[in-house]
This record gives sequence, structure tokens and C-alpha cells, in this order.
Amino acid sequence: MTTVNTEPGAVSGAAVSEAGGTIVPKQRPARALPIWEHITLLPNPLPEIDESHVDLRCRVFSHNATMPVMIEPDGSRSSAKPIALQRLAAAADRHGAFFSLGDLQPAFDKPSIFGELRTIRDNHPNVVMFAELPASRLIPQPDTPLLELEQVQRTVNELGLNGLLINLNGIQQSFKSRYGATSAGTLAMLEELCASLEMPVIPRSLTGIPRHICRIMIERGISGVMVGGAEVVDDWLRENRPTQGELAERYRQKHEAFIGWGMPTVAAIRMLRGIGIPIISDGRIDTGLDAAKAMILGADVVGVKLAGSRSGEDSDEAIERDILSFTADFRAAMFLSGAANLVTLPQIPFVAVGETREWLEAAETLWKQDQQQ
Repeated sequence: MTTVNTEPGAVSGAAVSEAGGTIVPKQRPARALPIWEHITLLPNPLPEIDESHVDLRCRVFSHNATMPVMIEPDGSRSSAKPIALQRLAAAADRHGAFFSLGDLQPAFDKPSIFGELRTIRDNHPNVVMFAELPASRLIPQPDTPLLELEQVQRTVNELGLNGLLINLNGIQQSFKSRYGATSAGTLAMLEELCASLEMPVIPRSLTGIPRHICRIMIERGISGVMVGGAEVVDDWLRENRPTQGELAERYRQKHEAFIGWGMPTVAAIRMLRGIGIPIISDGRIDTGLDAAKAMILGADVVGVKLAGSRSGEDSDEAIERDILSFTADFRAAMFLSGAANLVTLPQIPFVAVGETREWLEAAETLWKQDQQQ
């Protein structure tokens, strides 16, 4: 094993080429990049704290939460499944977590769905609730109806949302639209949303966001970012593959060429840490230990998909069992590494190996370059 950290919370030995540029490790051609499995937290056998006293409370986007977790539904058209959403919102309410309704597009297309989403807010008035729209619905497209700013403003206010995620979905468009991706005007759209909505506007990217691009968006008013990575892109590509026609063949060819596109989540988080706005991890968090590692790397909140998020068939009991197990693992990871709360958690040293180490070193180089400017 190779140690990345020489100090708590820092990565050492960043790779730089002779020309001064960052050496980006080669992308793995056939499978998703490793994420949390190649990171080990250094154990602390003398934590001098009781596990029951480990504190997961946080304050993000001016809201208090019992844990730094955003419970998300699964599926690209998730708000079309209000039964599952109702159960997930109830879990978020019970446990003091943040909550996302997922993709908000169905609420604009079907008045009945809007009414059901409004009922979720009425039933859980204290939940800090977010929802998501793709950027492609907010700038003119050749094949997609445009959502006007007034429509968006009215809908998010009537639903009582506490924040709006904007999916920078250029890669999805590039693969699925027969017209190709149309992204011109996205920055102006974000600036207009930030100026008109009385809530955080949070860009979301499956491929990570370079630090200098994030700074440009901060200047335009964004309040946070949600970043995934190459492994999340690979999941999306597999799940959304067309099965028939000319589009399916073009998709297959592009998929083969772009497997592993983007940076892995570990680097996406690490590169943006300390940038001045909250960072939400969007990178396939399966356990509380994964969540602890994401927080150590620099995330402020972790997005989590629980049982019951894929359909309305999973029971409240299954969802409750899932979140209790997740929380117990999160607290145990902090206790075993000696972190009493989320303030001290980022100070825990860790070890990274293999390709994950290379990506973290590259992210650290870019972070240091930004700090020097």
C-alpha cells in the first residue's frame, strides 16, 4: 500500500509533467474506475470518544440537518413515482436528512404529478427538499420544449423547494439526441436563475467540474455543486442504452469510445474542496464508510439512494432498515478513525493506492495551482 497523505487531510506527491501540466492517469477502457475501495482510513485505537457520542449534525445551505446526507430517488424520471418519493421523504423527515424529489420534468408535463409532489411537501413541511431539472430544458433545443423562467420560478415556489439542482447534461445529450448537444447559453441561464430564485441553485455534473469552471459559476451566483465521476457516467450509459434503430448503433460506437469519460468522484470532490460553496458527492455511495471517505476528501453532503427508490413496491420497513444500517456504519467509521464530529472528520489521514492514488495526486496538483493564483 502506498500512503498518499503526509499530513491529515492532505495529498502529497502530485504528478506534474516536465512542461508544467498535470499528468492525468490513463482511463480504464473496460470497467468503471475504482472509488472508495482503494481508500483506507487510518485506524485510531485510542479515539478517546464514545461511539454513541459521535455527532453527525451539520449546517449546509443555511439549513440544519441531523446528518450530511441527501436521500435521492433512483431513475431519471423519478418524480413520476410519487409513492416511492412519499416513503423516502418520510424517511428523510424522521432522520433529519436532506431530500431530493429527483427529476422535476414530469411535474411540468402532468398536473396530477405536480399535485402529488405538492402533497409530499404538505405532509413533510420541515424537510429540506430539493429537485432537479436538466440544463437542456432551460436553453433552446431543436427537439425539446423550453421551460420558461417564469414557469420554473412558479413551480419551485409552489412546491416549497429549498434548492434547485441543474443537471449539466451535455454528455447525456451528446449520446442520445440525434441533433447532438446544445449547450450555448448555459452560463447566462444559470446566472438568471440565481438572480431570480430565492433559493440555492446547484449545478450537477456526472463528469466532475474543473476548479476554474466552478469559480466562473460561483461568480455568476451558484450556491453549491453536486459532482459525480466517471463511474457514475458509466452507470448512466449502461442504463440508458437505446436498443433499436440508427441511434442505438451510434450510441454503441460512442459508448465504446467514451467509457470512463470524466474524472472519478474521488478526484472531483478533492479538486473542489475549500472552494467556498458546499460540495455534494454524487458518486455511488453504498455504505456509511463510503460516506465518511467522501467527507474526508472534501464533500459537505453525500447523495444516497436507499431501498425503495427504484419503485413504489419497497416497504417503509426496508427503507428504515437501510438508513439505520447506513447511519450506524457512518458513525462507526468516524469512531474507529477518531473523529468525534464532522468538523474533525476531514483531519483524519488516509491511504490511497493504485489508480485512485494517481487521480488524487492529480487533483491535489490542480488544487495547489488554484491556491497560488
